[in-house]
Amino acid sequence: MATPQVKLDIKSNIKQFTKGLNKVGKSQIPFTVNETIGNTAFTLRNATIKDMPRHVDRPTNKTLKDVRYQAPKRSKTALPIGYVYFSPLVSTWLKYSIEGGSRPYKKGRVLPTRNVSLNNFGNVRNHRNIISTFRNKKNHFINSTGIFKREKSGNKALYIFEKRAIQYKKTFPFFDIMNKKSINIFNFFFQKNLQKNIDKTNELINKGVLRI
Repeated sequence: MATPQVKLDIKSNIKQFTKGLNKVGKSQIPFTVNETIGNTAFTLRNATIKDMPRHVDRPTNKTLKDVRYQAPKRSKTALPIGYVYFSPLVSTWLKYSIEGGSRPYKKGRVLPTRNVSLNNFGNVRNHRNIISTFRNKKNHFINSTGIFKREKSGNKALYIFEKRAIQYKKTFPFFDIMNKKSINIFNFFFQKNLQKNIDKTNELINKGVLRI
């Protein structure tokens, strides 16, 4: 699965907002579209950070801070396209919440039992070095099944080694949320930016600084 991202190439009510514009107003449309897509991408990025905890179980600060956006390039030839996306690293685990699917089996990956506490984000503590941590730890042992602790009442399983691929259901409708919110956000900023740019251009024309 590729890095989850939303591409903002928005078809909104531009015709409605630009109907009856004079020469000055029409000249500001391309720049306003670029500017507005940038505003929209940034706003959607913040909305993603706010919405994610409702759909993803205790996302880490790293995951939340790694939501990214990209405004359109300022170019007369480039298409006005913006993006909201995640880094490749964060996507390696977040994509299962967004797209569901099967996580490939990995030898040595452990699954926690009810006998261990997880960190504040619901993850295995020190999972990258967990085998070396318990290999020589007193009253603990590792076999082909998992990691165990010796107790008077018997051996207690702490972690079980993963034996097959894990199936995930979609819990975070990232694309639906972005598509649903994007039009209203774009329309809001487009009207605001267009009027601002028209007023600024008229001011420059009146000062003799600019000719249209």
